[in-house]
Amino acid sequence: MPPILTSALLVSFGSFEAQKQSAFGHYLARHMTGAIEAIRFAGDVVMIFGAWYRAPALIAAGLLVVLGAWTSGPLRRRPRSQ
Repeated sequence: MPPILTSALLVSFGSFEAQKQSAFGHYLARHMTGAIEAIRFAGDVVMIFGAWYRAPALIAAGLLVVLGAWTSGPLRRRPRSQ
């Protein structure tokens, strides 16, 4: 529960304007589409199964999927418009 509570408090009361205006914030706004979020989630699920079954190869595979999703922005031609 503490991570969920902390996230809820940060979203409710935190100010993220500096992060939004940063280069990383602009990258996210431009390239983090719903499809990329779904791919990241799929990688998370693979890592969860890897952790559950204590399978380092699955954990590594899931991590590669997540990292690939995070860094795929420059490889795609048509980023989401702002």
